[in-house]
Amino acid sequence: MAEVLTLIFEFQGLEPLDALNAITRVLVKNAISLRDVRLYGRPIPFSRIATSLERDKRDTFFVTAEGFEIHLTSVRNHHFNGLSIKSDQPLGANWDKWLFELLNEHFVFAWVADAEYDFWQNAADPLQFRAHGRPWEHLPKTSNGLPPPLERIVVDISQNPGRRTLRRGFIEAVGSQMWLGERFWGLTGAEKQHVMSAPFLRSTEIAPGILRIESSINCFTTDQGQIGNLQRELRELLFP
Repeated sequence: MAEVLTLIFEFQGLEPLDALNAITRVLVKNAISLRDVRLYGRPIPFSRIATSLERDKRDTFFVTAEGFEIHLTSVRNHHFNGLSIKSDQPLGANWDKWLFELLNEHFVFAWVADAEYDFWQNAADPLQFRAHGRPWEHLPKTSNGLPPPLERIVVDISQNPGRRTLRRGFIEAVGSQMWLGERFWGLTGAEKQHVMSAPFLRSTEIAPGILRIESSINCFTTDQGQIGNLQRELRELLFP
């Protein structure tokens, strides 16, 4: 079961070389050796990625390796940077180690998700379903909002509890484990004390200004029943 850790930073708040250096430290400390490394699909030694980014003056990167996918994005129109680290092997508590290396003063928040669940909760294009042989005709539908002739009927994900929604300065999303920085509260309007006292959460201040919350030991993998309701409660609490 693949998991993905996503971290959100203020716009231009995480430099590519800083991210690569932090990732390198985690790999070394945990004796993880990346094999079959590729930068935007091109084979490259991991040690050469920084040089390539500097030469091409890139402020983002997409690195794949055996068992890993690491993607730094810059979302200018919503004014934030995102870093996602996908691992084919669930890392559990080890995600804390990745987070601590990557933290800086521009950190907003982070969450862990089951990669497959996250993908299908946010799949709106019918082509995605057809490509994987999954039925979609029974799902709610809506217009993509574009004028003719670009208008298309797409899957309506607006009520999916695991959906990701772009906001100014952050992404509205929830996970069974989350880390909330000081900037999170001002951007979302959530009340820190309300979050810390929520009966369905285990909350710990793991560093100055960093609140770790856990609603389930395992990543969410369904939008049904009690687990679906738990995700909805989290959304209401964190993104009022």
